[in-house]
Amino acid sequence: MNSSRKPKKLIKLIIFFNVPIYYTQNEKYFSADFINALDFFLEVAHNVEYLTLCIPASSKGNGPVKIDMPDNMNILSLPYYCGEFGLLKQGYKVMPSLLLIAIRKIIKNYDAVGIVAPGIISSIVAPTVHFFHDKPIFFIVRGDKQKTIHFAFKNSFYKRDFIKSVIYLTDLFLRWLLKKEKTIMFTIGRMETYNYVKTKIFTLSPVIPNSIISQKSDFSIEAKDILYVGRLSGEKGVSDLVSAFAEIIKEGYDNLTLHIVGSGPEEKLLRTKAIKLGILKKVKFHGFIPRGNQLWNLFDKSQIFVLPSYTEGLPRGLFEAMARGLAVVATNVGGIPNKIIDGENGLLVRPGDVRGLKEAIQKLIQDSELRRRVVTKGYKTVSEVTFQKQAKQMIEIINKKLLINKQ
Repeated sequence: MNSSRKPKKLIKLIIFFNVPIYYTQNEKYFSADFINALDFFLEVAHNVEYLTLCIPASSKGNGPVKIDMPDNMNILSLPYYCGEFGLLKQGYKVMPSLLLIAIRKIIKNYDAVGIVAPGIISSIVAPTVHFFHDKPIFFIVRGDKQKTIHFAFKNSFYKRDFIKSVIYLTDLFLRWLLKKEKTIMFTIGRMETYNYVKTKIFTLSPVIPNSIISQKSDFSIEAKDILYVGRLSGEKGVSDLVSAFAEIIKEGYDNLTLHIVGSGPEEKLLRTKAIKLGILKKVKFHGFIPRGNQLWNLFDKSQIFVLPSYTEGLPRGLFEAMARGLAVVATNVGGIPNKIIDGENGLLVRPGDVRGLKEAIQKLIQDSELRRRVVTKGYKTVSEVTFQKQAKQMIEIINKKLLINKQ
């Protein structure tokens, strides 16, 4: 007798997210300054019946990146804030709205609740959802927040210690909640030092859309353009890159240009450092460039990409560079060593090792065959970390481990 399995139903998700966006009322569209993680959730929407993102949104300002949402996705707006201290300043507006959403019966319309953690938002939403609704919960943790806070507030001890305390308390609650049956955690980056329950932790690698992969075939072109794309802040290690680049220039590589794309609190310091080292004419600061043809053209004209970070999750810019055919140099932090094998699809150095950074860049400049090899293997790597593949994997894990679709 023939029998057929009943197809799994598509699930409904709500995710509490902490990336601020803008809503332009006249033209009725959302936009953002940075959209790295949002891009992934836009792809997740194609794998579910319905997806709601609960995000701080403002009607003032326009982000350079427009967000095109599918029909089965909507944004539930929180009062606008930016950063943990911005949240504290706007707490009298944000907290009531946040608690109202977390307590309301609307949560019962969803099969599971996602929460980006750690942080103040997660420390409020997680216990509220758990005790009021007993819904399946999945946490999403990106990078090592303790290290990020250390660098972000290195000159403000009180702010740094306060945020670290919030993260520590949230972490204690996460450990307790992960012991419950209906809770799992997705990590983007390595979390071994946090000693979470290993059977409840799942690693995701959502980095790039399929559409940006563009293969290069000519490696005889001289390597003379070195690229960095990312935030200009202490934990990104861009100062180390400028130092390493200065040493390379001193050794007679006068035809090189270092392209720095991004903005942040250390931009002025980096310019000053380039002046002091006598290489300002060799370093081009492009400012923030949204993802699009202008940025892809800059990737395509460059041959080497460098990411000298002290802490990372799974950095999108690094894999975008691999997708556009650049040979990459990166530090062995966060989730990077899980995907980059030194000497195979990229070169790895220790964070803060200026000499090692210099030598790795020089190897790629001098050896076109090495560049060809790491670029070729890099294409294979990025084919496994597309939003499409990772979104599908995430939904399969939620269904299986949170027992939403029981067989």
